[in-house]
Amino acid sequence: MPDMVRRMLLVGGAALALIGFVLGLSSIALPWLDIDVVARVDLIGFSRQQHDSKPVFALDGGAWFFVVLMLLFLLVLAATLTSGAVSRLLGGAGMALSVAGLAVVVAIWPDTDAGDSSVVSALGFAQAQTELTVGVGAVLAPIALLILGAAALLIGLGGGIGDWLRRVVAAAAA
Repeated sequence: MPDMVRRMLLVGGAALALIGFVLGLSSIALPWLDIDVVARVDLIGFSRQQHDSKPVFALDGGAWFFVVLMLLFLLVLAATLTSGAVSRLLGGAGMALSVAGLAVVVAIWPDTDAGDSSVVSALGFAQAQTELTVGVGAVLAPIALLILGAAALLIGLGGGIGDWLRRVVAAAAA
């Protein structure tokens, strides 16, 4: 493979890895489920609105997304720091893990149909309305996984920087 193509693959993979890393951390930090509750008592004109959100760890199986994301971070790093066939193998494994991670995201995707705009009425003069919406973190998760998988694949195809690191260390030691 020509050296220029190899460098382009590595730089493109590194840029995607950085974007995927930021999106992955954002998907963990931002809420996956938004809950809005509005309570009204028409008799006395009372109205109260409450907003709550749940992170990925509050969902059933949410820790599995964290495990997949951390493994993907490690595979991207390993593909970067190795060279040759090992880097290509790790890059392919990173892409496969990102696709498998999509199955995890689908399995833990917040169920918003169960409470979507449910209204509870008490004796006709008091109401409580609950609305569930998908949070930003859940939307960013599959994007982060696919970008990290593509980064691992590009870095793997570029052959990693293991050879370059060995030359730098040898030159520094000399």
